[in-house]
Amino acid sequence: MASFKFCPICGSKLQDKKNNGHPVPTCSNSSCNFKFYQSSKPTASAIITNDKGQILLSVRSIEPQKGKIDIIGGFLENGEDPIEGLKREVREELGVEIKVMKIIGIFIDKYMYDKRLDDIYTFNVFYEAKIISGKPKPADDISEVIWVDKNTVPWDKLAFKNTRLALKKYFEIK
Repeated sequence: MASFKFCPICGSKLQDKKNNGHPVPTCSNSSCNFKFYQSSKPTASAIITNDKGQILLSVRSIEPQKGKIDIIGGFLENGEDPIEGLKREVREELGVEIKVMKIIGIFIDKYMYDKRLDDIYTFNVFYEAKIISGKPKPADDISEVIWVDKNTVPWDKLAFKNTRLALKKYFEIK
């Protein structure tokens, strides 16, 4: 069941009801009958490469996973195009402009958005990209950036499972 206990429409208690075998929080008020369908939250991330064959990684400066290694990216705004959202995130986090080259893959993961709520599922789209203007400078929610090659990826320090899966797929198809 979701962390939400009451219907956002009428205020009645939510209770789990099965829908195709899955629990769906549903309003207990039969005249309202609101169903709270929970969906994965979309993200877009960039495996930014350079001419030396290296990739750009970052050190997270915020929770969750503060101090762990990550790829540049983030949550999409409501209705935002994934590539435009990715370019926005890269500008916010690095102060650079990128050219998106191709999609690497899509991976599902869990993310602890707020300790007061249940973890959320994320729908993570990873792209290969190149910097077309500017020099990467940590900003927003990262403290450091590092260029690594296939042999120096700090696999044991990666923040999220989806990052690990995306990097493995990237190196497989390269």
